[in-house]
Amino acid sequence: MTRVVGVGAGGHARVLMDIARLAPSLNLVGMLDADSSRWGTMHGDVPILGGEHLLESLLNEGRVDAAFIGVGGVPRNSHRRAVYNRVLDAGLRVVRLVHPRAIVARDVALGEGVMVMAGAILNPAAVLEDGVIVNTGAIVEHDCHIGAFAHICPGACLGGNVTIGEEAFVGLGARVIQGINVGARAIVGAGAVVIRDVPADTRVVGCPAR
Repeated sequence: MTRVVGVGAGGHARVLMDIARLAPSLNLVGMLDADSSRWGTMHGDVPILGGEHLLESLLNEGRVDAAFIGVGGVPRNSHRRAVYNRVLDAGLRVVRLVHPRAIVARDVALGEGVMVMAGAILNPAAVLEDGVIVNTGAIVEHDCHIGAFAHICPGACLGGNVTIGEEAFVGLGARVIQGINVGARAIVGAGAVVIRDVPADTRVVGCPAR
């Protein structure tokens, strides 16, 4: 059994806690959170042990082996990446969490720390780099490439051969047609329909997205 701790204890973390408990190889021992007023309380029925400062000591004391990043829900993926890197700096690895009711084709490539929620579909030859979130019910079609720490939100759909840049954010229910490139750190608004490439560091909304 791999003993894991979650870093970040909000709503997104609750979803990941559920996935961790469904994984037969993982033992969820607790959560960490930046809000010191929550230390020593419970997140659901899981204890909040303290803050990130405990990561190294938890490892050295033999209490945990790995972590998952419970930060999500807002289009600030650079923050999630920074948390991920602090976990690595403390000497822990970051586990993948894939819900057993997600559909993942045999040749999909998953980086470290990838999170795939219930009902998500990852079709053949898709590549997900480190720290990617494919949220509840999202669809990633064949031959897509999703850059590190991008977030594909619930119900979003990527057509075949779509490229999503690092730290990009594809909002709730958005649609990206086949062959489109969405640049690094771009934000695609909820419900948007993307029919042309989106440059890096750009926000687009609407149908068609502008």
